[in-house]
Amino acid sequence: MEKGRKRASAATPDTVIDQAVSGAEREAKRIATIVDRVRSYAKRDLSEHEPVDLSASIMAAVRESESFRVGKMVLSPNPLPPGVMIMGHGLEVELLFINLLKNAHEALTNKEDKAATQVSITLNLSEKEVSVTVADNGPAISEEDFAKLKSVSESVKPEGLGLGLAIVRNIVDEHGARFVVNRPPERVEAEFAKGENLWKCATVEELCEKSGVKLDGLKKQLAVWNKAVETKNDLQFGRSDQQYQLKDGPWYLIRMFPWNNLSSGGVRVTEHFEVLGWDLKPIAGFYAAGETVAGVHGAFYCGGNACGFAHTSGFMAGKYVTGYKEA
Repeated sequence: MEKGRKRASAATPDTVIDQAVSGAEREAKRIATIVDRVRSYAKRDLSEHEPVDLSASIMAAVRESESFRVGKMVLSPNPLPPGVMIMGHGLEVELLFINLLKNAHEALTNKEDKAATQVSITLNLSEKEVSVTVADNGPAISEEDFAKLKSVSESVKPEGLGLGLAIVRNIVDEHGARFVVNRPPERVEAEFAKGENLWKCATVEELCEKSGVKLDGLKKQLAVWNKAVETKNDLQFGRSDQQYQLKDGPWYLIRMFPWNNLSSGGVRVTEHFEVLGWDLKPIAGFYAAGETVAGVHGAFYCGGNACGFAHTSGFMAGKYVTGYKEA
């Protein structure tokens, strides 16, 4: 037994060493491959593109970011949809997102409230393209630094050379994609801070507490939405375009104030769009629809905003005119 215990204890360090060496070799090969790819940009010696799982490349970058992560990491949707295929080079795509995540997390280092720091990755799919947004909620940068972000050779960091962003843009260009740098308007951040008409919260409970929305009602509606996405069967409105379930924050809410924008001189009608006379009784055979009877809008009006109401009210009035009472 004593010998057996000695043999067992002697084997454990060897196993640990073997695993460490094996892991170091894999990481060294991976780093060497990255270095070769970076050098290839200067030589313009680029390999042919092949199918790449975009979500898998993003997740590989997220795992790599654990070594320098500062704030919370948020994925939308979570988990990212599998099988989002693009043509390119997997390691290059991973390198691209590692650079973006590193910059985003470094932007959080000067934020006073460390507990509220976060970096988000949002993947959006459409019939024609896929877009990925990497964002952080770090302190706002100056106009001068923001202008530098649009230059390949300049860096906003005192010790930086701007090479990280140059590599990112090279990878984007070689993949036939577009690279856009923007930032939230300052007014949005100010409205978040005021918390009167616009909210951003980590949880649904916090959102309801700050805004006054009833928690039970919101949770029930979220459950209805998520079930419609899961079953691809919207029992409320018959929609078929919902793609993502709403389960993880951050949660956003805006207070809307609808008002009658065009009712100051329009005619009054019944619910069947029959025009009312001076005695507030329907005038036989007289119907009206569209902007003639006003429409409900938000706090702004733009051309074409009343088209939906015009079409609906005209359709309903036409039904009654032709005798189809079920309108």
